[in-house]
Amino acid sequence: PPECHPNTRTTIRNEIDGWIDENGSQELPLLGPAGVGKSVIAKTISGYHDQGCRHPPALIR
Repeated sequence: PPECHPNTRTTIRNEIDGWIDENGSQELPLLGPAGVGKSVIAKTISGYHDQGCRHPPALIR
């Protein structure tokens, strides 16, 4: 899947970042109906975490 376009889905991305910071967990389930963008969000989050921002969580879809 593609990554999120710049400046889109910022609320959910910020919430996921906060969750990672608060919980220190390496697993985060992304739940929702088909077509809402779970895979796109997962790829975006894992991409910028892989670039050294933080340890990348295991993203489950």
